Amino acid sequence: MIKLKLNQNGFSLVELVVYVALVALVGSLVLGLMIPMYKVGVEARVSRRINESGALMMERILRETKDAESVNQTGSVFSVNPGIFKINTTNASTTGGTMKFSLSAGRGLLTFGDGESQYLTSTQTNISELAFWYLVSSSSEAIRVKITISDRQVTLARERTFFGTAVLRGSYLSK
Repeated sequence: MIKLKLNQNGFSLVELVVYVALVALVGSLVLGLMIPMYKVGVEARVSRRINESGALMMERILRETKDAESVNQTGSVFSVNPGIFKINTTNASTTGGTMKFSLSAGRGLLTFGDGESQYLTSTQTNISELAFWYLVSSSSEAIRVKITISDRQVTLARERTFFGTAVLRGSYLSK
């Protein structure tokens, strides 16, 4: 009679439990590291959107103000939120006329004298405060601007306030 030797290779129950516990531990560590990294990525994108929208709007307001011929005081609303700022310009890029900076549905809006308008901020951001102050001295005119902008995502409460001042170039040259 021939006896067959059966080879019993495999895992015991104890080994299987240890391996499953190790895989679960490594998986939870990896997942525990990935979730905060994802949140940091989302916060970075939100911060970038806020900074880009705020910087773009502020830069446009200040640049156009410096190039403006005069401030249209009757069409402007100063020292309140939301404010309106209107300038008279002979700027070659806009073929002259007026430019009005205002707020529309939480977004910065630039309206030209011919009625054409364009948004200056992203659809993903919201302006909660837009205020202008008209500063006058014996030798010059200036505008002070305050913009408070946040992201439209409800889960993150990020907000940043931008300040800027521009002196009308023609105001101090002609006096």
